[in-house]
Amino acid sequence: MHARPHSVGLFALGLAALALTAPGCGGGSTPAGDDAATVPDAGPTDAGPRTFSLVRGNDYPSAVAYASAVILPVGSDRYLYVIGGATATRTGLGSILPTCSRALIQPDGSLGAWEDARDIDLGSGPIGLVGHGAIRLNGEMGEVGVGLAGGGGPAGPLPWVLGGTVQVDGTLGAWGKYDPTLDSGQGFGAFVAFEAHQLALVGGLGGAMGTTPLDRVVIAPIMNGTMSPTWRDGPPLPAPRFGHATFRVGTDVYVIGGENDMGGLGDILRTTRDATTLDVNGWANVGTITARTSFPAAIVHGGQLWVFGGLDGGRATGAASTRVSRADIGADGHIGTLTRVAGGDLPLGLAASAYAYDDVTGHVYLVGGLSGEPLVATSAVVIGTLP
Repeated sequence: MHARPHSVGLFALGLAALALTAPGCGGGSTPAGDDAATVPDAGPTDAGPRTFSLVRGNDYPSAVAYASAVILPVGSDRYLYVIGGATATRTGLGSILPTCSRALIQPDGSLGAWEDARDIDLGSGPIGLVGHGAIRLNGEMGEVGVGLAGGGGPAGPLPWVLGGTVQVDGTLGAWGKYDPTLDSGQGFGAFVAFEAHQLALVGGLGGAMGTTPLDRVVIAPIMNGTMSPTWRDGPPLPAPRFGHATFRVGTDVYVIGGENDMGGLGDILRTTRDATTLDVNGWANVGTITARTSFPAAIVHGGQLWVFGGLDGGRATGAASTRVSRADIGADGHIGTLTRVAGGDLPLGLAASAYAYDDVTGHVYLVGGLSGEPLVATSAVVIGTLP
């Protein structure tokens, strides 16, 4: 990436030579139980793979929801990093956290002990961040870092893109803020890469206090020689949406789940591209999530879409789901019927977890999230072994 961040704090290594890779993602401890009865239209149940399993890992150091997660290499090892989040409940965010923690990914996909990976800090003190997305960054000189955007702080959505690098000791540091800032923030949406050098913020909550659902999509191309990205409006979503998940198939970015003031949204969207320029120019409806859940985790594995948990019924009154579903992805990019994996429920209901998929070992990690009734942040960690 050839945008130049502000030189602040310990930003000596810089991120000016870092390029985007595929997007990471987009959150009490009392299990919500089997939620099939609350979702009568959740689809049929398939036979389920025999090698599929879900287990509890080492609890995160604190209860957290609406955080982000990304897998980054440190030497010959790989770590799961969890960044920011909040001690949230159904009715509020609680304390917004600046913390970053990491856990070593073992050869069998399990996680080692959680370690402090240092706070988000631009040089003037820790900065809490919630409802953001994380994207791995790779440098031309071998640097590895993370980009954060689409989140907020105590004063509401932040119009920033932040970058940090993996230090020699494995912590995240040398944090900086990219110029220019956006004209307004978009929290609880999605931060994705439409191309290797093109950032995008998709939907979310905006306005002064971050309470207005948005259909807005903003794009910033970051090309060689570009010192400051210029944000421009991209094709808006068909309807305002927040609390959605994204996943990628080839060059296509998909949006699934989420809600707005009218309730949950069932349409699964996919980017469309201009035939000549190949720029993203719109959104196509390519499937349906009948459960209409918000804040789920969604990944692609083995040519299928997998969806974990979420809030069935929305943030105001919904229940944290234990459901794990999967669907075939057609050659034309359309999503087949989501079917619940038999015997594959999460050990507790989870929504708004920090999640990451490891395509090396075939594992998915869900860290924290909202759970139980009353709905509160949890420190639970769930590790899924996928077939």
